[in-house]
Amino acid sequence: TIFIGVCAGLCGILITLISTNLLSSSKMRAVDALLAQGSVASAFMAWVSISSVLSVSAACLVVFLAPSAGGSGVPECKTYLNGALYKDYLENPIFFGVGLLAVSLAVASDLPVGHESPLMHISASLACVVCKKWAEQEKTLPREQRIFTMDRPRIMFITVGVACGLAAAFRSPLGGVAFVFEEVATHWNFEISNRCMIGAAIASLVVCYITGSPSLDNSGEARTVFDASMLRLESMGHATAISPTFRFFIIILGAMGGVTGALFVGISTQLTKLRKRVFETETSVLRVAEVLAITIVASMVWVILPEFFPCRDLKPGEILGNKPSEHVHWKPYTCPDGQVNEMASLTLNNKEQILNNLYTGASVMDFTPSTLFVYSLFLFLLTSFTFGTALPCGIIYPNILIGSAYGRMVGHIVQDVVNNKAAVRFYALMGAAGAVSGSIRMTLSVTVILMELVSSSVMGAPIMLCAMTAKLVGDALSPSFYDRVARINDLPTLIQECPETFKEHTVYDVMTELDHGEHFLPVCLSVEDSADYAEEVLKKTHHNGFPVVVNRKSDMTLKGLVKRDQLEVLIQETGGLLNARINVGAVMDRSPWSIEESTPAPRVYSWFINMGMRHLVVVKDGTQKVTGIITRHDMYESMVHWELEQEMQRKEAEKDKKEGLVQMTTMSV
Repeated sequence: TIFIGVCAGLCGILITLISTNLLSSSKMRAVDALLAQGSVASAFMAWVSISSVLSVSAACLVVFLAPSAGGSGVPECKTYLNGALYKDYLENPIFFGVGLLAVSLAVASDLPVGHESPLMHISASLACVVCKKWAEQEKTLPREQRIFTMDRPRIMFITVGVACGLAAAFRSPLGGVAFVFEEVATHWNFEISNRCMIGAAIASLVVCYITGSPSLDNSGEARTVFDASMLRLESMGHATAISPTFRFFIIILGAMGGVTGALFVGISTQLTKLRKRVFETETSVLRVAEVLAITIVASMVWVILPEFFPCRDLKPGEILGNKPSEHVHWKPYTCPDGQVNEMASLTLNNKEQILNNLYTGASVMDFTPSTLFVYSLFLFLLTSFTFGTALPCGIIYPNILIGSAYGRMVGHIVQDVVNNKAAVRFYALMGAAGAVSGSIRMTLSVTVILMELVSSSVMGAPIMLCAMTAKLVGDALSPSFYDRVARINDLPTLIQECPETFKEHTVYDVMTELDHGEHFLPVCLSVEDSADYAEEVLKKTHHNGFPVVVNRKSDMTLKGLVKRDQLEVLIQETGGLLNARINVGAVMDRSPWSIEESTPAPRVYSWFINMGMRHLVVVKDGTQKVTGIITRHDMYESMVHWELEQEMQRKEAEKDKKEGLVQMTTMSV
């Protein structure tokens, strides 16, 4: 746990160093120098050239070396922890290095992608690879002393890895634990809770110690080893947080977040479906070309869009970015000395600097509502088009930016129309809560993450109210982003609530549904069996669990369940001897979960959800004779098939109804 936490923290630091402090800052300085000379065309060429090299390099790494590194990574982690152990998702050793470099390059290109979700994926992959290597070392130990050869410890440490990744990304240990509890983990107990808390705290401490732990020098100013500047807001007033006006607009911003989240899910879903039709394979060169096209469009928006917004003088109380304040990052663009361009201050800064601009008080840094509206609109569209491409894409960070922009816009409108003392940065925070919760449909983790980012427990209740409103509105309009991605990519992830289509079916229906109404006996092994037969079973099937019976040829009475990796160890111990026999009963689970064929399907579904189970042996009613085995993948396939069947029946009923109305109209005429 400690090792995973330290590695996750170091990975977060490395991503920040490569993307923000090295590549992105160098690009910003080159563009600023060209803009200072008044050459927008040269600045655009420099920006688009550097960003294209970075984004295309990241896309090539993903497409040609590690396709599993593309996308968010959270649905894949959730699927793995859900019981579908796809090795390409987490067990590929090359993924760790490729994913780390790819996300660093993607973030440095200044496309609207976050590093938090890929960092969770990387940390989970690291935990999985470490467990796998340790399991190989344990093969020399007696069976009763082996730990990592079992699935449960491996799943537990992968869960810890996800929590550490989010904690390192946002320096939010409680947020990391809340995220895995609310979204990722399907099985939870006291040990997982403790390990997640320890690992997330260590990951956060490692990041804070090097990059973001504010310490006061003799002058009272905050100093760090180097500035990776996440959000550092001033203290927030309790009176503002509980004012009636503020509470009313919290609900408005929550509803806006639910609507924008549903729009984001809908647009990204349609684009993903279109990509699946256009791109023949995951390694298609067209996927790299798509990233290049989006990079060019994004560069045009970021560099040329400020040209349409006027320069303005600084208002009394506003300060230039080179003055002593880590919250203010004005950009003059091509303006004369002493003037600034509001849009350039949002488009030509890195993500951390933009957030600090949006969360700075209006008396120090003021924006017009039109600037914030246009920025949030273009950012929303670019984010929708970027997700699903061949890039590692985090969803939380871009949605914080989108919500903060339109939330601050609402704050400025309130300040101009309702209350001139309204704190616009509070509205930006509520907008961020609504936008994130409206997309991923989580409330507890969003509240904790934003509370820890702004270091203010006073804002907990307003953030929770806004997040709950966004979730309710979003759920009424569309599924969550992670669930929709899992469904489109055919990831066998079971939803928390049993679908309505299961209520009329039994376990026997689940077994026969995938075999077109026919029933086939599962692949079984005898308590004592041939090593050659066991090896043939492993080669011809991809199953991870096999029922063990008294005799697979004559007596199908259930005796236990054996895992694939346990069989592999038994076969290796024979040393390749001809006609060798293996004692399957020595390593099998002697008390596996079993269920009768006539059991209602909803009851079995709840078992898979609440007990973290992967295999369930099916026996004939009133006996212990094995007739089948059900996995999470079988439950998922049945769910999808029955939902499609129900949808087809609904369409047929609507068609018959319309035909009936037409016939009635014709007869009446």
